[in-house]
Amino acid sequence: MIRRRFKFFMPERNEFSTEGEETLLSVSEYYGVKPRSEAFDTDAAEGRAASLEGYRKVKAGDFVMNYMLAWKGAYGVFDHDGIMSPA
Repeated sequence: MIRRRFKFFMPERNEFSTEGEETLLSVSEYYGVKPRSEAFDTDAAEGRAASLEGYRKVKAGDFVMNYMLAWKGAYGVFDHDGIMSPA
């Protein structure tokens, strides 16, 4: 059996936000991918970072996952553009 790393089937998008003005997205095992403003109340929806500059861009149809919670099913495909944590 030939083993292949996942990155050969789905390479990472290496585009990053220059101004941080895009929609911040959230990924969860409960709801998949959606705008952070819909996932949390107004205080938590802002995000913890002082600036969203440098966050990874997500295009409509991209497969997105939360690395820390992928084992619990925190991944999905979103139908709009946005940004995610650069991790």
